[in-house]
Amino acid sequence: MAQNSESRKLTIVAPPDDSDALRAATLVADASRALWVEDPALALPHIAELLVAEGLATRAVLEIGDEAGELRGEARGPALPAAPGGAVTVPIVASHGPIGSLSVDIPANAKVSAAHVTALLKTLAQFIGPAVASHRARAGERQRFADENGRLRNRLHGRHDLTSVIGTSDAMRQACEIVSRAAPTGTPVIFEGEAGTGKEFLARALHHSSPWARKPFVEYSCSGVAGPSLEPDLLELLRGRDADKKRPPLSDGGTLFLDDVHELPPPAQALLMRVLQQREFAAAPGAAALTPLVRVVATSETPLETAIIDGRFRADVFHRLSGFSIAVPRLRDRQADIPLLADFFLAKFACDHGKSASRISARALDMLTRYSWPGHVRELANVIERAVLLCDEEIVHGHHLSPAIHAAEGGMPAPFSLSESLDAYEKDLLIDALRAARGVRSRAARLLQTTDRIFNYKVRKHAIDCRRFKV
Repeated sequence: MAQNSESRKLTIVAPPDDSDALRAATLVADASRALWVEDPALALPHIAELLVAEGLATRAVLEIGDEAGELRGEARGPALPAAPGGAVTVPIVASHGPIGSLSVDIPANAKVSAAHVTALLKTLAQFIGPAVASHRARAGERQRFADENGRLRNRLHGRHDLTSVIGTSDAMRQACEIVSRAAPTGTPVIFEGEAGTGKEFLARALHHSSPWARKPFVEYSCSGVAGPSLEPDLLELLRGRDADKKRPPLSDGGTLFLDDVHELPPPAQALLMRVLQQREFAAAPGAAALTPLVRVVATSETPLETAIIDGRFRADVFHRLSGFSIAVPRLRDRQADIPLLADFFLAKFACDHGKSASRISARALDMLTRYSWPGHVRELANVIERAVLLCDEEIVHGHHLSPAIHAAEGGMPAPFSLSESLDAYEKDLLIDALRAARGVRSRAARLLQTTDRIFNYKVRKHAIDCRRFKV
Protein backbone atom coordinates (compact mmCIF):
# COMPACT_ATOMS: atom_id res chain seq x y z
CA MET A 1 0.00 0.00 0.00
CA ALA A 2 2.87 2.33 0.85
CA GLN A 3 4.41 1.78 -2.58
CA ASN A 4 1.18 2.65 -4.42
CA SER A 5 0.72 5.73 -2.25
CA GLU A 6 4.23 6.97 -2.90
CA SER A 7 3.88 6.24 -6.62
CA ARG A 8 0.74 8.40 -6.74
CA LYS A 9 2.69 11.21 -5.08
CA LEU A 10 5.25 10.95 -7.88
CA THR A 11 2.60 11.52 -10.54
CA ILE A 12 1.87 14.94 -9.05
CA VAL A 13 5.35 16.26 -9.69
CA ALA A 14 6.12 14.15 -12.76
CA PRO A 15 5.78 15.48 -16.32
CA PRO A 16 2.50 14.68 -18.04
CA ASP A 17 4.20 11.82 -19.94
CA ASP A 18 2.67 8.66 -18.38
CA SER A 19 5.72 6.60 -19.30
CA ASP A 20 7.91 8.65 -16.94
CA ALA A 21 5.49 8.11 -14.08
CA LEU A 22 5.39 4.39 -14.87
CA ARG A 23 9.20 4.21 -14.96
CA ALA A 24 9.38 5.95 -11.58
CA ALA A 25 6.83 3.60 -10.03
CA THR A 26 8.67 0.57 -11.47
CA LEU A 27 11.98 1.81 -10.10
CA VAL A 28 10.46 2.27 -6.62
CA ALA A 29 8.97 -1.23 -6.77
CA ASP A 30 12.24 -2.83 -7.91
CA ALA A 31 14.25 -1.01 -5.27
CA SER A 32 11.89 -1.91 -2.45
CA ARG A 33 11.80 -5.56 -3.56
CA ALA A 34 15.59 -5.70 -3.49
CA LEU A 35 15.65 -4.14 -0.03
CA TRP A 36 13.22 -6.59 1.55
CA VAL A 37 14.58 -9.70 -0.12
CA GLU A 38 18.33 -9.13 -0.19
CA ASP A 39 20.89 -8.17 2.38
CA PRO A 40 21.32 -4.35 2.45
CA ALA A 41 24.98 -4.80 1.53
CA LEU A 42 23.78 -6.26 -1.81
CA ALA A 43 20.62 -4.18 -2.21
CA LEU A 44 22.23 -0.74 -1.89
CA PRO A 45 24.57 -1.12 -4.92
CA HIS A 46 21.60 -2.52 -6.87
CA ILE A 47 19.50 0.59 -6.13
CA ALA A 48 22.39 2.86 -7.12
CA GLU A 49 22.72 0.97 -10.41
CA LEU A 50 18.96 1.32 -11.04
CA LEU A 51 19.18 5.11 -10.69
CA VAL A 52 22.07 5.29 -13.15
CA ALA A 53 20.46 2.83 -15.58
CA GLU A 54 17.25 4.86 -15.65
CA GLY A 55 19.23 7.99 -16.63
CA LEU A 56 18.34 9.77 -13.40
CA ALA A 57 21.95 10.07 -12.24
CA THR A 58 25.49 9.99 -13.56
CA ARG A 59 26.61 8.94 -10.10
CA ALA A 60 24.56 7.58 -7.22
CA VAL A 61 25.84 6.90 -3.69
CA LEU A 62 23.95 5.19 -0.85
CA GLU A 63 25.54 5.25 2.60
CA ILE A 64 24.21 3.58 5.76
CA GLY A 65 26.16 3.74 9.01
CA ASP A 66 25.87 1.90 12.33
CA GLU A 67 28.00 0.63 15.21
CA ALA A 68 29.31 -2.27 13.12
CA GLY A 69 30.58 -0.02 10.33
CA GLU A 70 29.32 1.63 7.15
CA LEU A 71 27.40 0.11 4.26
CA ARG A 72 27.97 1.81 0.92
CA GLY A 73 26.48 1.31 -2.48
CA GLU A 74 27.82 3.33 -5.42
CA ALA A 75 27.26 3.32 -9.17
CA ARG A 76 28.67 5.53 -11.93
CA GLY A 77 27.39 6.06 -15.44
CA PRO A 78 29.00 7.63 -18.53
CA ALA A 79 30.94 10.81 -17.97
CA LEU A 80 28.24 13.37 -18.80
CA PRO A 81 28.05 17.04 -17.87
CA ALA A 82 26.10 17.62 -14.68
CA ALA A 83 23.07 19.85 -14.55
CA PRO A 84 23.56 23.21 -12.84
CA GLY A 85 22.89 22.59 -9.17
CA GLY A 86 22.21 18.98 -10.06
CA ALA A 87 23.69 17.36 -6.96
CA VAL A 88 20.87 16.19 -4.69
CA THR A 89 21.18 14.56 -1.26
CA VAL A 90 18.30 13.30 0.90
CA PRO A 91 18.55 11.74 4.38
CA ILE A 92 17.63 8.13 5.09
CA VAL A 93 15.66 7.97 8.32
CA ALA A 94 14.58 5.06 10.51
CA SER A 95 12.30 5.19 13.54
CA HIS A 96 15.12 6.30 15.86
CA GLY A 97 16.51 8.99 13.54
CA PRO A 98 18.82 9.45 10.53
CA ILE A 99 20.90 6.40 9.59
CA GLY A 100 22.42 7.47 6.25
CA SER A 101 22.01 9.41 3.01
CA LEU A 102 21.23 9.01 -0.70
CA SER A 103 23.11 11.31 -3.11
CA VAL A 104 22.94 11.61 -6.90
CA ASP A 105 24.50 13.81 -9.58
CA ILE A 106 21.72 14.65 -12.06
CA PRO A 107 22.89 14.67 -15.71
CA ALA A 108 22.42 17.87 -17.71
CA ASN A 109 20.28 16.11 -20.34
CA ALA A 110 17.93 14.44 -17.82
CA LYS A 111 14.37 14.05 -19.12
CA VAL A 112 12.92 15.02 -15.76
CA SER A 113 13.41 18.01 -13.54
CA ALA A 114 15.53 18.18 -10.44
CA ALA A 115 12.34 18.54 -8.40
CA HIS A 116 11.05 15.25 -9.84
CA VAL A 117 14.34 13.48 -9.06
CA THR A 118 14.32 14.89 -5.52
CA ALA A 119 10.77 13.63 -4.97
CA LEU A 120 11.78 10.21 -6.27
CA LEU A 121 14.82 10.07 -3.96
CA LYS A 122 12.68 11.01 -0.95
CA THR A 123 10.29 8.20 -1.84
CA LEU A 124 13.16 5.73 -2.09
CA ALA A 125 14.60 6.97 1.22
CA GLN A 126 11.24 6.30 2.90
CA PHE A 127 11.57 2.63 1.89
CA ILE A 128 15.29 2.25 2.56
CA GLY A 129 15.22 3.34 6.23
CA PRO A 130 12.54 0.92 7.52
CA ALA A 131 13.87 -1.91 5.32
CA VAL A 132 17.39 -1.60 6.73
CA ALA A 133 16.02 -1.33 10.29
CA SER A 134 13.89 -4.44 9.71
CA HIS A 135 16.87 -6.33 8.34
CA ARG A 136 18.96 -5.39 11.36
CA ALA A 137 16.16 -6.47 13.70
CA ARG A 138 15.90 -9.84 11.95
CA ALA A 139 19.67 -10.25 12.01
CA GLY A 140 19.71 -9.39 15.70
CA GLU A 141 16.94 -11.88 16.37
CA ARG A 142 18.80 -14.60 14.47
CA GLN A 143 21.94 -13.80 16.45
CA ARG A 144 20.00 -13.97 19.71
CA PHE A 145 18.58 -17.34 18.70
CA ALA A 146 22.07 -18.54 17.78
CA ASP A 147 23.51 -17.29 21.07
CA GLU A 148 20.68 -18.89 23.05
CA ASN A 149 21.14 -22.13 21.15
CA GLY A 150 24.85 -22.02 21.96
CA ARG A 151 24.12 -21.35 25.63
CA LEU A 152 21.63 -24.24 25.75
CA ARG A 153 24.14 -26.54 24.05
CA ASN A 154 26.79 -25.50 26.55
CA ARG A 155 24.37 -26.05 29.43
CA LEU A 156 23.41 -29.45 28.08
CA HIS A 157 27.07 -30.34 27.64
CA GLY A 158 27.86 -29.00 31.10
CA ARG A 159 25.10 -31.06 32.71
CA HIS A 160 26.87 -34.23 31.64
CA ASP A 161 30.46 -33.06 31.76
CA LEU A 162 32.79 -34.67 34.29
CA THR A 163 33.08 -31.33 36.09
CA SER A 164 29.37 -31.62 36.98
CA VAL A 165 29.85 -34.94 38.80
CA ILE A 166 29.12 -34.21 42.46
CA GLY A 167 31.31 -35.90 45.00
CA THR A 168 34.59 -35.60 46.88
CA SER A 169 34.77 -39.12 48.31
CA ASP A 170 37.73 -41.29 47.41
CA ALA A 171 35.51 -43.86 45.67
CA MET A 172 33.90 -41.25 43.42
CA ARG A 173 37.18 -39.49 42.65
CA GLN A 174 38.67 -42.82 41.61
CA ALA A 175 35.72 -43.57 39.28
CA CYS A 176 35.94 -40.10 37.70
CA GLU A 177 39.68 -40.48 37.21
CA ILE A 178 39.16 -43.67 35.20
CA VAL A 179 36.37 -42.02 33.18
CA SER A 180 38.64 -39.09 32.30
CA ARG A 181 41.37 -41.47 31.12
CA ALA A 182 38.94 -43.58 29.10
CA ALA A 183 37.10 -40.65 27.45
CA PRO A 184 39.56 -39.82 24.62
CA THR A 185 40.39 -43.41 23.70
CA GLY A 186 37.26 -44.81 22.04
CA THR A 187 37.78 -48.08 23.95
CA PRO A 188 34.60 -49.91 25.11
CA VAL A 189 33.67 -49.18 28.72
CA ILE A 190 31.43 -51.00 31.17
CA PHE A 191 30.02 -49.43 34.34
CA GLU A 192 29.13 -51.90 37.09
CA GLY A 193 27.04 -50.95 40.08
CA GLU A 194 23.65 -51.23 41.71
CA ALA A 195 20.54 -49.55 40.28
CA GLY A 196 20.37 -45.85 41.07
CA THR A 197 24.08 -45.29 41.65
CA GLY A 198 24.46 -43.00 38.61
CA LYS A 199 25.88 -45.34 35.97
CA GLU A 200 24.00 -43.67 33.11
CA PHE A 201 25.09 -40.22 34.29
CA LEU A 202 28.73 -41.30 34.22
CA ALA A 203 28.24 -42.90 30.80
CA ARG A 204 26.94 -39.58 29.44
CA ALA A 205 29.81 -37.74 31.14
CA LEU A 206 32.20 -40.13 29.40
CA HIS A 207 30.61 -39.39 26.01
CA HIS A 208 30.47 -35.61 26.50
CA SER A 209 34.09 -35.53 27.67
CA SER A 210 35.27 -37.39 24.56
CA PRO A 211 36.32 -35.99 21.15
CA TRP A 212 32.99 -37.31 19.82
CA ALA A 213 30.82 -35.26 22.17
CA ARG A 214 28.79 -33.81 19.28
CA LYS A 215 28.19 -37.23 17.77
CA PRO A 216 25.08 -39.27 18.67
CA PHE A 217 24.64 -40.87 22.08
CA VAL A 218 22.02 -43.56 21.49
CA GLU A 219 20.53 -45.60 24.32
CA TYR A 220 19.39 -49.20 24.02
CA SER A 221 17.85 -51.10 26.93
CA CYS A 222 18.83 -54.75 26.97
CA SER A 223 16.10 -55.69 29.45
CA GLY A 224 13.74 -58.30 28.00
CA VAL A 225 15.48 -58.45 24.61
CA ALA A 226 14.87 -61.68 22.69
CA GLY A 227 17.76 -63.02 20.64
CA PRO A 228 16.23 -62.56 17.17
CA SER A 229 14.98 -59.05 17.95
CA LEU A 230 18.40 -57.53 18.62
CA GLU A 231 19.55 -57.72 15.00
CA PRO A 232 16.79 -55.54 13.48
CA ASP A 233 16.91 -53.23 16.52
CA LEU A 234 20.67 -52.79 16.16
CA LEU A 235 20.29 -52.13 12.45
CA GLU A 236 17.79 -49.37 13.19
CA LEU A 237 20.23 -47.85 15.67
CA LEU A 238 23.15 -47.95 13.27
CA ARG A 239 21.15 -46.48 10.40
CA GLY A 240 19.64 -43.74 12.52
CA ARG A 241 16.03 -44.85 12.31
CA ASP A 242 13.35 -45.06 14.96
CA ALA A 243 9.57 -44.92 15.07
CA ASP A 244 9.55 -41.18 14.37
CA LYS A 245 12.54 -41.25 11.94
CA LYS A 246 14.26 -38.69 14.15
CA ARG A 247 17.12 -40.65 15.70
CA PRO A 248 20.57 -39.53 14.53
CA PRO A 249 22.63 -42.24 12.80
CA LEU A 250 25.41 -44.02 14.62
CA SER A 251 27.04 -44.93 11.33
CA ASP A 252 28.93 -41.61 11.19
CA GLY A 253 30.54 -42.19 14.58
CA GLY A 254 28.93 -42.11 18.00
CA THR A 255 28.34 -43.94 21.24
CA LEU A 256 25.99 -46.91 21.62
CA PHE A 257 24.86 -47.10 25.26
CA LEU A 258 23.73 -50.61 26.23
CA ASP A 259 21.83 -50.41 29.52
CA ASP A 260 21.61 -53.61 31.63
CA VAL A 261 23.84 -55.56 29.25
CA HIS A 262 23.89 -58.47 31.74
CA GLU A 263 20.30 -59.27 30.70
CA LEU A 264 21.16 -59.97 27.05
CA PRO A 265 20.33 -63.58 26.07
CA PRO A 266 23.10 -65.73 24.47
CA PRO A 267 21.98 -65.24 20.80
CA ALA A 268 22.00 -61.48 21.28
CA GLN A 269 25.42 -61.67 22.93
CA ALA A 270 26.77 -63.48 19.85
CA LEU A 271 25.57 -60.66 17.60
CA LEU A 272 27.03 -58.04 19.93
CA MET A 273 30.32 -59.94 19.88
CA ARG A 274 30.41 -59.74 16.08
CA VAL A 275 29.86 -55.98 16.14
CA LEU A 276 32.52 -55.47 18.82
CA GLN A 277 35.06 -57.71 17.10
CA GLN A 278 34.63 -56.67 13.46
CA ARG A 279 33.45 -53.11 14.16
CA GLU A 280 31.09 -53.39 11.21
CA PHE A 281 27.65 -54.79 10.54
CA ALA A 282 26.04 -55.81 7.23
CA ALA A 283 22.34 -55.20 6.66
CA ALA A 284 22.02 -58.49 4.72
CA PRO A 285 24.34 -61.16 3.31
CA GLY A 286 26.35 -59.57 0.51
CA ALA A 287 25.26 -56.04 1.42
CA ALA A 288 27.76 -53.29 2.06
CA ALA A 289 28.93 -53.26 5.66
CA LEU A 290 28.24 -50.29 7.89
CA THR A 291 31.08 -48.93 9.98
CA PRO A 292 28.83 -48.31 12.89
CA LEU A 293 30.27 -46.56 15.88
CA VAL A 294 33.18 -45.13 17.75
CA ARG A 295 32.45 -46.73 21.12
CA VAL A 296 30.17 -49.12 22.98
CA VAL A 297 29.40 -48.19 26.59
CA ALA A 298 27.49 -50.67 28.76
CA THR A 299 26.12 -50.93 32.28
CA SER A 300 25.48 -53.93 34.48
CA GLU A 301 23.82 -54.17 37.88
CA THR A 302 25.57 -57.46 38.66
CA PRO A 303 29.28 -58.27 38.34
CA LEU A 304 29.72 -59.88 34.93
CA GLU A 305 32.45 -62.17 36.25
CA THR A 306 29.77 -63.79 38.41
CA ALA A 307 27.43 -64.06 35.42
CA ILE A 308 30.23 -65.74 33.44
CA ILE A 309 30.74 -68.34 36.18
CA ASP A 310 26.99 -68.99 36.23
CA GLY A 311 26.98 -69.43 32.44
CA ARG A 312 24.69 -66.44 31.86
CA PHE A 313 27.21 -64.24 30.05
CA ARG A 314 29.88 -64.97 27.47
CA ALA A 315 33.45 -64.40 28.59
CA ASP A 316 34.57 -63.20 25.15
CA VAL A 317 31.86 -60.51 25.10
CA PHE A 318 32.87 -59.39 28.58
CA HIS A 319 36.53 -59.10 27.57
CA ARG A 320 35.55 -57.06 24.51
CA LEU A 321 33.35 -54.75 26.56
CA SER A 322 35.66 -54.26 29.50
CA GLY A 323 38.49 -52.30 27.93
CA PHE A 324 37.77 -50.11 30.95
CA SER A 325 35.70 -51.62 33.76
CA ILE A 326 34.51 -48.97 36.21
CA ALA A 327 32.87 -49.82 39.54
CA VAL A 328 30.33 -47.14 40.50
CA PRO A 329 30.25 -46.91 44.31
CA ARG A 330 27.09 -47.24 46.37
CA LEU A 331 25.88 -44.06 48.04
CA ARG A 332 26.39 -45.52 51.52
CA ASP A 333 30.03 -46.05 50.56
CA ARG A 334 30.45 -42.38 49.71
CA GLN A 335 28.90 -40.89 52.83
CA ALA A 336 30.89 -37.67 52.52
CA ASP A 337 29.05 -36.91 49.28
CA ILE A 338 25.54 -37.07 50.78
CA PRO A 339 25.44 -33.42 52.02
CA LEU A 340 26.75 -32.18 48.65
CA LEU A 341 24.19 -34.19 46.70
CA ALA A 342 21.39 -33.18 49.07
CA ASP A 343 22.21 -29.48 48.62
CA PHE A 344 22.35 -29.93 44.84
CA PHE A 345 18.94 -31.62 44.68
CA LEU A 346 17.49 -29.07 47.12
CA ALA A 347 18.48 -26.16 44.86
CA LYS A 348 17.30 -28.01 41.74
CA PHE A 349 13.86 -29.01 43.02
CA ALA A 350 13.24 -25.70 44.80
CA CYS A 351 13.81 -23.97 41.46
CA ASP A 352 11.72 -26.53 39.54
CA HIS A 353 8.74 -26.24 41.90
CA GLY A 354 9.01 -22.54 42.78
CA LYS A 355 9.69 -23.20 46.48
CA SER A 356 11.65 -21.02 48.91
CA ALA A 357 13.55 -23.88 50.60
CA SER A 358 17.25 -23.06 50.58
CA ARG A 359 18.81 -24.98 53.47
CA ILE A 360 18.62 -28.37 55.16
CA SER A 361 18.66 -28.30 58.94
CA ALA A 362 21.55 -29.92 60.77
CA ARG A 363 19.27 -32.56 62.31
CA ALA A 364 17.76 -33.46 58.93
CA LEU A 365 21.24 -33.62 57.38
CA ASP A 366 22.40 -35.97 60.13
CA MET A 367 19.38 -38.20 59.43
CA LEU A 368 20.24 -38.28 55.73
CA THR A 369 23.87 -39.12 56.45
CA ARG A 370 23.00 -42.01 58.80
CA TYR A 371 20.51 -43.60 56.37
CA SER A 372 21.73 -46.65 54.38
CA TRP A 373 20.25 -45.59 51.00
CA PRO A 374 19.28 -48.87 49.34
CA GLY A 375 18.06 -46.88 46.33
CA HIS A 376 21.28 -44.84 46.18
CA VAL A 377 21.39 -41.42 44.45
CA ARG A 378 18.02 -41.94 42.77
CA GLU A 379 16.36 -42.48 46.16
CA LEU A 380 18.11 -39.43 47.62
CA ALA A 381 16.78 -37.29 44.78
CA ASN A 382 13.23 -38.57 45.42
CA VAL A 383 13.52 -37.93 49.17
CA ILE A 384 14.71 -34.36 48.68
CA GLU A 385 12.04 -33.61 46.06
CA ARG A 386 9.33 -34.85 48.43
CA ALA A 387 10.78 -32.73 51.26
CA VAL A 388 10.84 -29.63 49.06
CA LEU A 389 7.20 -30.14 48.10
CA LEU A 390 6.17 -30.53 51.77
CA CYS A 391 8.27 -27.60 53.01
CA ASP A 392 6.67 -24.13 53.09
CA GLU A 393 9.63 -22.36 54.67
CA GLU A 394 13.28 -21.75 53.90
CA ILE A 395 14.65 -24.65 55.95
CA VAL A 396 13.95 -28.35 55.34
CA HIS A 397 13.58 -30.07 58.72
CA GLY A 398 13.56 -33.71 59.77
CA HIS A 399 9.77 -33.99 59.73
CA HIS A 400 9.81 -33.15 55.99
CA LEU A 401 11.80 -36.31 55.21
CA SER A 402 10.23 -39.56 54.04
CA PRO A 403 8.85 -42.26 56.38
CA ALA A 404 11.70 -44.58 55.33
CA ILE A 405 14.23 -42.16 56.83
CA HIS A 406 12.27 -41.97 60.08
CA ALA A 407 11.81 -45.74 60.19
CA ALA A 408 15.59 -46.14 60.01
CA GLU A 409 15.87 -43.65 62.88
CA GLY A 410 13.54 -45.78 65.03
CA GLY A 411 10.16 -44.50 63.87
CA MET A 412 8.53 -41.12 63.47
CA PRO A 413 9.56 -38.72 66.22
CA ALA A 414 7.14 -38.29 69.09
CA PRO A 415 5.43 -34.91 69.24
CA PHE A 416 7.74 -32.37 70.88
CA SER A 417 6.71 -30.10 73.66
CA LEU A 418 7.15 -26.39 73.03
CA SER A 419 10.41 -26.23 74.99
CA GLU A 420 11.79 -29.32 73.22
CA SER A 421 10.84 -27.91 69.82
CA LEU A 422 12.54 -24.60 70.62
CA ASP A 423 15.66 -26.37 71.86
CA ALA A 424 15.86 -28.52 68.70
CA TYR A 425 15.41 -25.45 66.47
CA GLU A 426 18.03 -23.52 68.44
CA LYS A 427 20.52 -26.38 68.12
CA ASP A 428 19.91 -26.54 64.35
CA LEU A 429 20.63 -22.81 64.07
CA LEU A 430 23.86 -23.10 66.08
CA ILE A 431 25.11 -26.05 64.00
CA ASP A 432 24.21 -24.33 60.72
CA ALA A 433 26.10 -21.21 61.79
CA LEU A 434 29.15 -23.23 62.86
CA ARG A 435 29.12 -25.12 59.58
CA ALA A 436 28.96 -21.83 57.62
CA ALA A 437 31.73 -20.34 59.80
CA ARG A 438 33.85 -23.50 59.51
CA GLY A 439 33.90 -23.96 63.27
CA VAL A 440 35.02 -20.42 64.17
CA ARG A 441 32.77 -19.49 67.12
CA SER A 442 33.18 -15.72 66.93
CA ARG A 443 32.26 -15.71 63.23
CA ALA A 444 29.27 -18.00 63.88
CA ALA A 445 28.10 -15.66 66.64
CA ARG A 446 28.20 -12.72 64.24
CA LEU A 447 26.18 -14.70 61.69
CA LEU A 448 23.47 -15.19 64.31
CA GLN A 449 23.79 -11.55 65.44
CA THR A 450 24.56 -12.45 69.06
CA THR A 451 27.50 -12.05 71.42
CA ASP A 452 30.35 -14.51 71.81
CA ARG A 453 29.36 -15.09 75.47
CA ILE A 454 25.76 -16.03 74.66
CA PHE A 455 26.82 -18.15 71.70
CA ASN A 456 29.36 -20.12 73.78
CA TYR A 457 26.75 -20.62 76.50
CA LYS A 458 24.31 -22.08 73.96
CA VAL A 459 27.02 -24.33 72.49
CA ARG A 460 27.80 -25.76 75.94
CA LYS A 461 24.09 -26.14 76.69
CA HIS A 462 23.53 -28.30 73.59
CA ALA A 463 26.88 -30.15 73.93
CA ILE A 464 28.00 -29.22 70.40
CA ASP A 465 31.54 -30.15 69.41
CA CYS A 466 32.77 -27.20 67.34
CA ARG A 467 35.93 -29.02 66.28
CA ARG A 468 34.05 -31.22 63.81
CA PHE A 469 33.15 -28.19 61.70
CA LYS A 470 36.73 -26.96 61.29
CA VAL A 471 38.22 -27.36 57.81
